[in-house]
Amino acid sequence: MPGPTVWIVDRWEDASKPTWEVAAVHEVLNGRGVRAEIVDWEDLRLGLSRDTLVRAGTESPFPDAMVIRSQVLTRHTAGDTAILFGWFDHLEDCGVRLINRATALRTVENKMRQAQVLRAAAIPVPDTRIIYSVQQVDQCMRDWGEIVLKPVYGHASIDVVRMRPKGAGHTEGELLGTREEITTWHLLNHYRVLCAQPYIPNPGRDIRLTVMGDSIAAAVAHISTSSDGSVRHLLHPYTTARVENDPELEYTALTATRALELDIATIDLVEGPDGPVVIEVNPTATLWRTLEGTDFDLTEKGITEAHADVVTAAVARAQRQ
Repeated sequence: MPGPTVWIVDRWEDASKPTWEVAAVHEVLNGRGVRAEIVDWEDLRLGLSRDTLVRAGTESPFPDAMVIRSQVLTRHTAGDTAILFGWFDHLEDCGVRLINRATALRTVENKMRQAQVLRAAAIPVPDTRIIYSVQQVDQCMRDWGEIVLKPVYGHASIDVVRMRPKGAGHTEGELLGTREEITTWHLLNHYRVLCAQPYIPNPGRDIRLTVMGDSIAAAVAHISTSSDGSVRHLLHPYTTARVENDPELEYTALTATRALELDIATIDLVEGPDGPVVIEVNPTATLWRTLEGTDFDLTEKGITEAHADVVTAAVARAQRQ
């Protein structure tokens, strides 16, 4: 009896040249008897039929599962987020087991919703507000002091801005300086709505934990080399260090993953004054070539094997249901 069909799906300039990680998972899955294929999301079209979809212009049966990679989520045009999530819903209605599931992807990709779910599960996250106006940003500064603004749907720290009250040129009775006000206006003009959070003081590093199923697969500290402590500074690339065993960090990451109902996740935390704080949960594990087999790799057989374990287990559970 042939094994299940699993598509590893992303957006590529050239799908014949997948990343090392995709090629590695593809090889391991096929070695386990899974019929794994690497598929470009741009080649897929959905029709009205619940039996087939169109792949590269040809009707194709649905696979048993799809591994949704990061660029499916991040490299789409503005405004088609609802369409993307609608596709995920349709795929699941047609019996495709998505990794991660559609409901989890929808929750995690919306940073406000993600924070609400984590807070309800008693997981430490920054206070988070939805912002529609410059005046609301001024109020956040009054309440919190230093703040961070970010898109509701965003990735890779693009357009994430840290601001302090009373910047140069601020007027009497207001906290936004000239540059801060201009930046806020243009971000709102582009995105229409933003998330605001208080800046969490930290020792100038963040912790990234990769979760595969119920285990931490990798742990790495990103250490700032910038004078302002920013880890994502383009002119001052971060350095890395091993993260020593920390039960509190592990518990926080695994609890967050379960609360968001994720099979696979990458979690960014900072060490705040009162303990670890979850800054962001990403519903994919994208790059681990430089971690595999190093001190950052916490698995027994390697991160690639752990990823394949999650996929095969999810497919097996779906087929039993």
